[in-house]
Amino acid sequence: MFTLTDMPVKFVGLLLLFAFSTIWSLYQLARKQTGPTLVSNLAHLAMSVVMLLMVARTWWQPFVSAIPLPALVGFFGVFVLWFVYLGVRGLAAGGTARRHGWHALGHAAMFGAMTWHLAAMLSHMAMGMGHGSSGPAMGEGHTMGDGGHAMGNSGHAMDHAVATPGPMPMQTAGPGDNAMLIAIIGIPFMTYLLAAALWNLKNVIAPSRIIQDHAGHEAAGHGHYVAGNPRLAALADFAMNFGMFWMSTGLMVALLPFFRYLSF
Repeated sequence: MFTLTDMPVKFVGLLLLFAFSTIWSLYQLARKQTGPTLVSNLAHLAMSVVMLLMVARTWWQPFVSAIPLPALVGFFGVFVLWFVYLGVRGLAAGGTARRHGWHALGHAAMFGAMTWHLAAMLSHMAMGMGHGSSGPAMGEGHTMGDGGHAMGNSGHAMDHAVATPGPMPMQTAGPGDNAMLIAIIGIPFMTYLLAAALWNLKNVIAPSRIIQDHAGHEAAGHGHYVAGNPRLAALADFAMNFGMFWMSTGLMVALLPFFRYLSF
């Protein structure tokens, strides 16, 4: 989570990106559509809204008090499987549907990144409770939104060996180890988000044939491109992919310290 005073550019930038993605998802829902497309568009709307709520602490804390993090991890994990199903179905169909199948698998990767992000928040909260930390670095999910302020320093206080009585010493993993593991797991997700955002920008300038194929998107059922201007659709996808990448940079600071400079 972020604050306007600490990181005004990131705070305002993420608000604009996720607000635009939310508006586009609402626009996609405001029409008659097939069952699979409706499910996909609802999934896109849910992710946009949750990411929007994640920007400000005053929004996020009441939300996770009502809907716990484990439920959110499971919820978005289900939609990873949903888009994998749509992708495999499209690839198996062959022809033009294959291109839409790959597109659906891209959505699966995006939802996978969302699931990873939320699971990382849950992991750090659990580590904070386990070590008795009461500070924001290990509790309340604050690690996700400070651009590495908490993630990069979380291991300093508790990253040490804890000996148990007896001749055999036992070590417990500290929060620094946990942060490194989360960052390593996040490499493929962050790589995908950045590559997809660049591809989205390309389609904002010059929409590809698949982006303009409204009927194909409807048949594929993965939503987000079924109606409206293809350039705006690509821009909405950019808003989600780049916004998620930018928001998640704090998770990568343990492995890539220079990511802390993306928070300002």
